[in-house]
Amino acid sequence: MGWSFYNATNYKPSGRVDRKKEADETFSEHYTVIESVMVASVHYAAIKNERTGAVSAAVTLTATANRGSGSNFGYKGMSENMGPSDAKCPISILELLTPTDDEYAIKWREKCYAYHSNTKGVSQV
Repeated sequence: MGWSFYNATNYKPSGRVDRKKEADETFSEHYTVIESVMVASVHYAAIKNERTGAVSAAVTLTATANRGSGSNFGYKGMSENMGPSDAKCPISILELLTPTDDEYAIKWREKCYAYHSNTKGVSQV
């Protein structure tokens, strides 16, 4: 899947697009964002499926642009079972997820935990 761009509706006091709020609002009425965090330009969220009650991770790449058409916010959303390459999901999000038997989601979660164990005590720039 590609990127979607549109005109943002959420802005910070500085006038910059509020990527977190924009990404939070991309989920349908069938999902509730339990918690979300931005890590650089990547939005990580624990989302609850209102029909099943399962809580899974969503990874959304975000971008802002000064486009002639006025579309200044872009996103590309993925679920954890797509095996996203971005695997810096905060532990606070990971701890909210319900157990899964999906192979890709399990491997992605393991990559996230490995990232945190490898960066413990290392300054992040």
